[in-house]
Amino acid sequence: MWDIASGERVHELLGHESLVLETYFSPDGSQLLTSAVDATARLWDMATGGELFVLEGHTGPIWRADFSPDGSIVATGASDGRLMLWDVATGTALMTLAQYEGSVGGIDFSPDGTSLMVATDRVLEYVLPLDTLVELAQSRVTRTLTDEECRQYLHMESCPGQ
Repeated sequence: MWDIASGERVHELLGHESLVLETYFSPDGSQLLTSAVDATARLWDMATGGELFVLEGHTGPIWRADFSPDGSIVATGASDGRLMLWDVATGTALMTLAQYEGSVGGIDFSPDGTSLMVATDRVLEYVLPLDTLVELAQSRVTRTLTDEECRQYLHMESCPGQ
């Protein structure tokens, strides 16, 4: 990171093991999100240059990411076809929304934070907030989920009603 006025380096952000593909500022400018070929995204503190969290869960380069308008959630999309949501405060995965056949090529939250647009081989819209999304997913499930699936997709220790 460089001070534009003085031209001096302020911070050096070290941590990725390969080429950084994208950078994204949080809405309030206090954090920076980087995504890379090493299948990780990282959250950085802009004031100190310190690494806050490593977001691990993809198996291929993370091509796109975005902060929600309130800065509380990060969405990442990668060449592994996964679209994942992360809690910015803790760095934990909230859920994997989808696993597509090809790469996720674009991600964009709506300005009001109620939708997430995703570009793959087509454009898809996810309805947010997460509670609404989980409720919608539960209403469309055609079989009982295993406890492991509930932990992975709904972030519950066990499935409701079992």
